[in-house]
Amino acid sequence: MPFRHSTRASIAVFRTSALPTAVGACVFSLLSGCGGGIRTALTTPGASTPSTPTAAANNTGPQLGYVWSDKAQTLRPVLGVPGSSLLGDSVVPAGVYVKAATSALSRLALLEETDGALNLMTLPSGQPSRLSATIAAGAELRFSPSGVDAIAYLPGASEVVLLTSLATTPHISTVPFPSAIAEATVSDSGTIASALTQGAGATIRTITLSGASFSAGSVVALGGLAFVGSTENLLLADSAQNSLILIQNSSSAPAPVLLGSASLLKAPQGIAATHDGHWAILSNSGDTNIVRVDLTSNSAPQVFACACQPATVAPLSGLGVFRITTADTGPAWIFDAAASTPRALFIPASASPSAVTQ
Repeated sequence: MPFRHSTRASIAVFRTSALPTAVGACVFSLLSGCGGGIRTALTTPGASTPSTPTAAANNTGPQLGYVWSDKAQTLRPVLGVPGSSLLGDSVVPAGVYVKAATSALSRLALLEETDGALNLMTLPSGQPSRLSATIAAGAELRFSPSGVDAIAYLPGASEVVLLTSLATTPHISTVPFPSAIAEATVSDSGTIASALTQGAGATIRTITLSGASFSAGSVVALGGLAFVGSTENLLLADSAQNSLILIQNSSSAPAPVLLGSASLLKAPQGIAATHDGHWAILSNSGDTNIVRVDLTSNSAPQVFACACQPATVAPLSGLGVFRITTADTGPAWIFDAAASTPRALFIPASASPSAVTQ
């Protein structure tokens, strides 16, 4: 897989002056239109909060993470531990936000209002504080593996809004890419990896916080894209080739390594890694299985059945628990990848502490 270095991309960085509880300065507007471009603007409004405050939710005890529902527009915690968990009360009022993303490690949430304004919330009960970034309707939100950075991007557009140092003094910047973005992710170092549409397939490009840009490979059909823990190593799945590639040093000298898992992959459509870098987790769309690949090469890839149709792999806790279904396609299912016996678990949306295992 050939690679080439391109010229450095220009990244305009602006600083905000307040902590996550009161963040201000720098407005970026993502506007969709002809060419899918994102235009930027700079103003200096004061910090503000949504008109509807967050109500106190009755959620006590250990939590695995949070589940956002596009349909109900709620953000609900997964209460309990793997094998004994349930969905709790929403920590935000239903209908106030149209999209959200969370990090179980940093205990932060990004919340998008109906007008595209972004809010930062400390979980589980902090009051959302409006950031000075406005994004287009339908923009995707993604946290880095440790939850220290995040991105917002509109599929089909060619720029990404990068939010760094979210737990301290947030910085906001806009990062251009050379063509339309199908999917993107971000590392703990602020490197953005984007799958850029190219015919029926996609090319992978990374851009670092300093603006260095690298070509990192290509796929026939994108099956997932994710950074491994706090490293700059990037996982890439090809759903047409049923292949898994580890791109080492993706932000300096990309070097692809094909991982032996093809016999278990059936049109993968989601990928993530445990935060310690031990396991890669993939969901198959061609069957109902979850595939676990040992990134340390000490054991063979394994497959685990689920009484569900896996549709994603979204990190919950940093210990290796992942959501494998969406909140709007039926019952919630998670996968405990780090357990001595990995298993898929059903999460009831009621006040029952039980869970059905596979």
